[in-house]
Amino acid sequence: METKTKLPFITTRSEHQERMTMPKKIKILMVDNDPKSRKERVNILRAHGFTAYPALDMQQARSRCKPGTYDLIIVNPREGNEAATELCSAVRQQSPQQMLLVMTAADQAETEGTVSDNPQKLLERVQAMFPKHGAAASPASEVSMAA
Repeated sequence: METKTKLPFITTRSEHQERMTMPKKIKILMVDNDPKSRKERVNILRAHGFTAYPALDMQQARSRCKPGTYDLIIVNPREGNEAATELCSAVRQQSPQQMLLVMTAADQAETEGTVSDNPQKLLERVQAMFPKHGAAASPASEVSMAA
């Protein structure tokens, strides 16, 4: 009678390399006082593979803005412009290398450090900032922009 011995699970070199090259999740903090637009922007980012966290107000954003926590912080200064400016200054002072975008009205021209508040343009800008992440996103995560 033949006995079978169980061999331990062995990870091959190619499986190990594949796991190591998986793109990391890009973490984004969305600071926007308007619940409807915040939800729409967070959902489109999530649908395209980003890990987006909403901040309901500037106070919550301040408590969440710890150095190294987020890859990108997006701030909509429409409501409470002074508070948004203070938040951006505090983030820059604490962590000068932190990527930070400030939203502008859709009809204004984008400059370095700003992004349109149009959800599609916001997504395009974020994808351009993280090109390797955008290439790794699965086509199954595509979402219709018609709303």
